[in-house]
Amino acid sequence: MVARFILTGILSLALLAGCNNLSGTGVGTPSSSINLSVAIKVPAEGAFTNSLSVQVNATATGPGARIDRVEVAYTGPQNGTLTLVPSGGTWQGMLPSSLPSGVYRLTPRAGAGSVEKQGDPVSFTLDRDPPSVSFISVPTLLGQEAVEVRASATDTLSGVAEVRLFAGTKDLGAFTLDNGVYTFNLSPNVLPEGVVSLRAVARDRAGNEGSVSQSLNVDRTPPVVVWKAPADGAQVS
Repeated sequence: MVARFILTGILSLALLAGCNNLSGTGVGTPSSSINLSVAIKVPAEGAFTNSLSVQVNATATGPGARIDRVEVAYTGPQNGTLTLVPSGGTWQGMLPSSLPSGVYRLTPRAGAGSVEKQGDPVSFTLDRDPPSVSFISVPTLLGQEAVEVRASATDTLSGVAEVRLFAGTKDLGAFTLDNGVYTFNLSPNVLPEGVVSLRAVARDRAGNEGSVSQSLNVDRTPPVVVWKAPADGAQVS
């Protein structure tokens, strides 16, 4: 009788163990049935940017599967890990504001319960330094003839995208790059008379801007000549 009771108990334990093995984890969704996908959306591979924003797409498929954490590891001039939060269908976060410019590598990782997935890394250039720009030659007085304005602009990390000329807030157009020098043919007809603030603005490929200004006096009005002496028709000796 005792042996029969022991045998019955052993069979019951074996059946319970078999049920647990069929479920994978015993309780809840089996980890083997959960599939994760994680990829960096922003920034793009090879991008030049001055933005600290990071966006990641992360999804989970399977019965009851749900992404509950996403993080991004960054390596470069500084290293660290950024924890993201869900927003608008993506996981988002901001890299530290103290991060210096340089080339960084981002590696995303998503988790759903005990299941984790690492995505492909993305390398990008963080450029937070404005380009340098200066006038080479610019007139201080502009009359009725067009003149050439020349400027120099450099950017060590992402490179200069363009240089534009402004008169006050009015955009006059882009300089032309010629043998490393930016030139602009300036017509006095596009400027108001009087003192104008002429400004060259250089923008790099990451979106940073640097500028230089100089005052310009525009005078298109010819002088007035009044005959004083001798009077018209007078006889003189």
